[in-house]
Amino acid sequence: MSVRANSEVIQWRIGTDLVYQSVDAAKERLLDLPAGSLAGASLTHCMHPEDAAMLSRALAPANNRRSFTNCTVRYVCPKGTHTVTSLNITPECDAQGTIMTYFGRERCIGAVDMHNDTPPGFEAVFSRSFMAFCLIDRELRLRAVNELFANIAGRPTTRLLCTHADETGILTREDLAEAFWLLDAGGMIPEKEIIRRGKDYVMSIYGLPDACGDTASICVFLRDISLRKGLERRLEAANRKLEEISVKDYLTGVFNRRHFDETLQKEVGRLAREGGVLCVAMVDVDNFKLYNDVYGHLAGDNCLTCVAKAMGAVLLRPADEIFRYGGEEFAIIMPQTGKEQALSVAERVREAVSDLRIPHCKSAFGHVTISIGVAAIDAANAIFRQQACEELIRVADKALYRAKNAGRNKVDCGQCRVEQQPGE
Repeated sequence: MSVRANSEVIQWRIGTDLVYQSVDAAKERLLDLPAGSLAGASLTHCMHPEDAAMLSRALAPANNRRSFTNCTVRYVCPKGTHTVTSLNITPECDAQGTIMTYFGRERCIGAVDMHNDTPPGFEAVFSRSFMAFCLIDRELRLRAVNELFANIAGRPTTRLLCTHADETGILTREDLAEAFWLLDAGGMIPEKEIIRRGKDYVMSIYGLPDACGDTASICVFLRDISLRKGLERRLEAANRKLEEISVKDYLTGVFNRRHFDETLQKEVGRLAREGGVLCVAMVDVDNFKLYNDVYGHLAGDNCLTCVAKAMGAVLLRPADEIFRYGGEEFAIIMPQTGKEQALSVAERVREAVSDLRIPHCKSAFGHVTISIGVAAIDAANAIFRQQACEELIRVADKALYRAKNAGRNKVDCGQCRVEQQPGE
């Protein structure tokens, strides 16, 4: 058995009696007919009887004046080849609107060589296809299913036949009704990814037009893409991990300095557009150099990790974020937060670290503490984007310096006022 296909477009013209007035010689070659044998022959010559009868009724002038597109017809060729074509037929009328001729364009979409004694075995090919497959008629009933489709549906093949397709749990009545509607309108059904029984599939739906081009049934194919989707998910997870690594501080697990700079630019821009108040807090671990000198750098690393975790735990709003600014310095960005509210957050952060009671013999408090400087800026000053970012850090640093000079383990604050630079 051999299968052949030909994409050559064949043109012909027939009268209302369906007899060829002109026809490309390519159609005779397609049907394995002698040259010139279609001259004066009927369009239905060699056509499968069922398709010939349907097409003859449809082309009767009294029945229909519409064009036919994507008609699927079968030919039984004299030498044993079974050929399937897709054809478009357009009526041609005179000035009074009377149909005089039909113009056709036809294309071979498949052929099977039946010369051999061995049957084609389409049932075996269908049953053993690597894709799950079913055929659904206009009543939305399953007319054919293979084993893979039955496995996805979770029911034996024989119990699926003639049941409504929505009973499979794969397609709904609404999906099927929309599919037939789209195909009847000349549209195409886009492929869709679905998950069934823990596996990923691509679902493709195609219409099966009859000899008049009407969609008599639809084919549903399910292609297993679980391996590909699994690889995609692992790749996405790896990319998310890489992205997280790129914005997180490796030691403390909070966001890093680069992400602080990006976030501050973004939030200042948003403040300028939407209005409100933005606050930034600069945090410094008190006497940290002395802590390292006494307890060692490993203990110092552990101290910073504990401090970062304690501060992050008391930031109650998802929008408030903590960053490692550098060394023992941290920063907190608090969008849409007024100065008084920011001071309250800073006090909560300071107390959380103090409550850890990490021993520090060189501290006047006997344990690790932090000092915090808070800076606030409003929308009017945020319009000077880069200057606003620099001013926030400068004002917060000055407030932090005052907190340290006041004895450490304290919070201070300041208000930003940005003056436009000449030439800007």
